Amino acid sequence: TAQLIHDIFEWTDQKKYDLHVHHGNILDVLDRDFGRFDITTAYCSLYYVEADEMAKLVRRAAEQSEMMILQANIVPFPDPQKSARAQTDFLRQLLEDNGFAEVEVHAPKDFQRPLLIGRKSRPT
Repeated sequence: TAQLIHDIFEWTDQKKYDLHVHHGNILDVLDRDFGRFDITTAYCSLYYVEADEMAKLVRRAAEQSEMMILQANIVPFPDPQKSARAQTDFLRQLLEDNGFAEVEVHAPKDFQRPLLIGRKSRPT
C-alpha cells in the first residue's frame, strides 16, 4: 500500500519522492533512528502492543515529528484490554501525555474507526 501511495503522489505531483519501507516489528522504531518526519501515523495498529509500549512509541514519534495521526477502533475485541487501548479517549490521553498537546478527534457518524490528530502545538 505504501508503494502504491508513493507512486500515486509521484504521478500526481510529477516529481520523485524518497521512500524507504521498513518491514519489521512496530517496536523497531524504538531502537533505530529513521530520521525526522512531517507526520507519523499508526492506523489500526498501535493498540496491538501493551500500554507501556504504546507510550514509548508515541514519545518516540514526538521526537521525530510535529504531528501524529492514530486510528482508534470502537468495535470491541475479544481481549478487553486491547479494546480499552483502542478507544478514542484512551488514545487521546496517550497522545496528550506523551508529547502531543493538541488533539483533534474526527469521528463521522457511524464510523467505527475515528482518527485522532495530535500536534505538538496549535496549528497556525
